[in-house]
Amino acid sequence: MYTVQPQGFLELELGDWRDNRYYRVVAVDHDLVSFVDVQMTDQVKQWPIVLITNPKNAHFLLPHKEPMSRIFHSTHIRILAWSKWPIDFVSVHIDNTHFGNAVPAKPDSVSQPGVSHTPLYVLPWNASKFSTGTLHTIKVHVRDIHGHERVVTQPFVTNGDPLWEYGFLPGFFLRADHGWNLCLCFYLFWFSLFATFLLARCLSTKHNYSLRDRSCLVRGLIRLCQTNQLLSPILVYLVYVITCPIFMAFLLDDHFGVVFVFGIFVDGTYIQEALTYLHEIIQLVLVTALLLLPTIFYVGFYQPVQKPVVVISSETADTVPQLGRTTCRQSTLGSLKSLFCSIPVILSFFSSVFTCVQLLFARQTIGIPYGWTAIVLGPGRWGPILLSWLLTYRCHGASSAQPTKDNHI
Repeated sequence: MYTVQPQGFLELELGDWRDNRYYRVVAVDHDLVSFVDVQMTDQVKQWPIVLITNPKNAHFLLPHKEPMSRIFHSTHIRILAWSKWPIDFVSVHIDNTHFGNAVPAKPDSVSQPGVSHTPLYVLPWNASKFSTGTLHTIKVHVRDIHGHERVVTQPFVTNGDPLWEYGFLPGFFLRADHGWNLCLCFYLFWFSLFATFLLARCLSTKHNYSLRDRSCLVRGLIRLCQTNQLLSPILVYLVYVITCPIFMAFLLDDHFGVVFVFGIFVDGTYIQEALTYLHEIIQLVLVTALLLLPTIFYVGFYQPVQKPVVVISSETADTVPQLGRTTCRQSTLGSLKSLFCSIPVILSFFSSVFTCVQLLFARQTIGIPYGWTAIVLGPGRWGPILLSWLLTYRCHGASSAQPTKDNHI
């Protein structure tokens, strides 16, 4: 990824070495910096390596930082070419026209005729012929004596403007203040969750909503917010996330630290850290997807049946329906809902899955870097596990409750 920083400097991100084995070859030709990124492999296809130093690639020109006029006054095209075997030829094309073959800059008299050990190849040219200010293209074809080839094509100008076309995404990733972006995303996500529960609570208490015609998600959200034993632990957890420690551990060898979402306190010093926002965004996503949504849907699918008030006479005794303790409202997915409601352990399944995922997340984010002590002293990581099983227990208890109104016979 490449971009131009506001100060006028290029930021040239190199591919990862650990996973992809990329390295960069940099050359300075009369104060003009050129480079090529190469992937190191065990195969011979990486050879030869070719770097055109003059004329410089128009994508990376810095007229206000480099002496670009030296391209216009240069007398030779200069090319660096390496291979594990001797170079056979270096062919140059400009604007799809063959311009000639470059030769070694300093032939080695000791080597065999036609073979050189210098990587620098040059070809005379008249740069003024390309000084129209328009964009030109140079193509270099290099082949070694074993037939391995490399073709490099790049645009160039001798007295025009640079060609800075890096795209939006590279510029965003390299120039944006990602610490501020992560902070904004976290608090927007957190506020949306907190406001959703509070708004549902206010609407459910101020208005007499009929839940029969509501969607399962809305019905479950309103029912959850009407139940203090379900809503209270969720709100307590959300408040804890932004105010209390995520974990505590020896962040340095001899210094104990406390990590909050907004930063780190270690050895009496406060340190701002953006990575904590990223971890807590992931944490809230896990809590929402694997804990809150299953709980809301379970509460929405569950249709409590109250003890009916029945007047039985001798004439109707045989026709009174026998009602179970719970049922689900029938719809096109009635059979699925009935199965969901008839198995109270469904929340236990989701809690078990969430527990496994949460333990893995805790191990990756704080267990491996800081040891298992950080997990033990990390309420921000094992707290959601307690919350999941608490909601499971209370949802199961709520399903056995007998309301006092509606559905009377």
